[in-house]
Amino acid sequence: MEISLKKQIVLAFLILIFTISGVDIICNHYFLGDFYLNNKKNKILQVANNIEKNTDNINNTNFLNSLERECNVSNLSLLVVNDNMSPLIYFCNKEKKDEIQKQLKMFIADRTKDNHVVSEVEDDVLNINYLQVCGRFNNGCYYIINTPLESINESVSLSTMFLLYVLIILLPVSVCLILFLSGTQMLLIAILGEYISKDYMENKARPIYI
Repeated sequence: MEISLKKQIVLAFLILIFTISGVDIICNHYFLGDFYLNNKKNKILQVANNIEKNTDNINNTNFLNSLERECNVSNLSLLVVNDNMSPLIYFCNKEKKDEIQKQLKMFIADRTKDNHVVSEVEDDVLNINYLQVCGRFNNGCYYIINTPLESINESVSLSTMFLLYVLIILLPVSVCLILFLSGTQMLLIAILGEYISKDYMENKARPIYI
């Protein structure tokens, strides 16, 4: 059975939409998590480098406000202490402060751990995984920065769900739009065909010579 041109156009657009959406959802599911993870690691190291560059202005109000805003936006917990383990900067709640201070003490005690290396750690008490980096600045201060991996996984899940919802909404809208455009195209072709046929019949009715 021969398929009409209108149905062929609709079918071609539907296949195109499903292909693009399918590739997007697959890439989102398998690769977006790694992309978010690498982006978060770079952000953590960026904050650490920013603090190290401004160790002389560590009590500057503008610097602290900027640092706090950056930590809040990126969902980072931060603690900087001096040699006596007295907190110089911390952006986290009281319970979290005690926990990361404990982890920082463990880092200082364990000299075999790498400095300024982002790694995944697990909180056995809360049963939460974190991205975490610990290190020592040139001025002798120690720091720890971490962020829960749960927020990254949640972002990936929300992004995938959003794409699915968009696909569900886009499908009927696309079908209606394609039907409307293809119908308009057929109507214009029919009008043009009628004009050409009338012109042809008028020319055919003319005498061969005058």
